[in-house]
Amino acid sequence: MNNIDEKIKIGVSACLTGDEVRYNGQAAEDKFLNRDMCHLFDFVKVCPEVGIGLGIPRETIRLVIKPDTGIRLVNHGGTEDFTEKMMHFSMSSADRLEKEKISGFVFKKSSPSCGAFRVKVYNEKGVTQAQSSMGMYAAHIQQRFPWLPIEEDGRLNDPGLRHNFLSRVFAIKYWQDHVETKPSVHALVEFHKVHKYMLMSHSQEGLRKLGQLVANEVKKPIDVLLHEYLVLFTELTSKPAPRSKHVNVLFHLMGYFSDMLDDYDRQETVNIIDKYRRGIIPLILPITRISHYVKKFKIEYLQIQSYLKHPEELGVLNKL
Repeated sequence: MNNIDEKIKIGVSACLTGDEVRYNGQAAEDKFLNRDMCHLFDFVKVCPEVGIGLGIPRETIRLVIKPDTGIRLVNHGGTEDFTEKMMHFSMSSADRLEKEKISGFVFKKSSPSCGAFRVKVYNEKGVTQAQSSMGMYAAHIQQRFPWLPIEEDGRLNDPGLRHNFLSRVFAIKYWQDHVETKPSVHALVEFHKVHKYMLMSHSQEGLRKLGQLVANEVKKPIDVLLHEYLVLFTELTSKPAPRSKHVNVLFHLMGYFSDMLDDYDRQETVNIIDKYRRGIIPLILPITRISHYVKKFKIEYLQIQSYLKHPEELGVLNKL
């Protein structure tokens, strides 16, 4: 993750910030968002259901699949259909989010408007279907911004998902600041260089493919090149990196300074990485040790690596 000098904007379902906008007139405040993340992020709050004119409190709404029209957003009794209103609101909200330059979005889980994963779908008789969906608003935001890191409140309690989400948010912020603002092959090369070991922790083969894109031997137009890179980058980083691949990255990083260590420090570093491999210690310990040697030996290429940079106060690596 990158160190930041200014707050990063992320979209957030308004109820998660403490706004009492849920169907029952209550909030669903997420402590991690409001206690730990608020000093790093500016929240761009959205409540789609209030946005389409529904009151507080209000009748619950749900996703209902109909044979002739597909999935619709309707009230609990099925007498009112809010699909068109939600689609109109989603489009105008997406325009606002684009102007705000958000770098991620945290949605309210299970919500028929905001849920990002496995939202219940009913048939017209009120029976839950085997299939699930995204909330209607969340689905539109993902379609409009397919590269945008998204998560749900409950899933952020998982250390791996939390670390991956935050890593992607910082990467996208870097992209917006350094690539999107001045599109060029040079900017892409720098982005790829800074995020090399983050990418390696997900897939060495994917890293190789992205490297081929950066080389741009077929001289693709810059807009095509950047689009293809961002699509593949998003695909590769969409899931948390496994422990085995973190271990591989740690040994790669150690290779830069291994010959500069005496026998004792070299073996101790190997032992620490091995303890992480066996799940005895968290990732923060080998990262801290390697970062120490990177600074001590002034290894400039590693000093810029996003993989070695993270907001310590979040403790994202302490449980990984």
